[in-house]
Amino acid sequence: MNGRTALHSCISTNNCEMLDFLLELPNIDIHIQPNLLEIADVTNNLLIIKLIKSGLNPFEKDDSGYSFYDVLKEYNDGIITKGGEKVNVKPILDFINQGNVPKD
Repeated sequence: MNGRTALHSCISTNNCEMLDFLLELPNIDIHIQPNLLEIADVTNNLLIIKLIKSGLNPFEKDDSGYSFYDVLKEYNDGIITKGGEKVNVKPILDFINQGNVPKD
């Protein structure tokens, strides 16, 4: 699986049901590489919010100095599109901006 885990697999296939199951397992490590938020489909607001609720930090910077939050803002502003279409990431940004990001 090239270093990918079951978490990577369910996120890359938008399988929220499997994600819920995996997140309930004791000792599940969500802080793995590649970062789960980076591989999530930005059109799946529910999945991304679940990942943030589970403890992933959307403000954590990657090696290039960008955070997932920075990328979301660019999608929201139309700077980044998916298939030439603007993506509605407002529910995710609202969730984050309301202080719903778990503290480390």
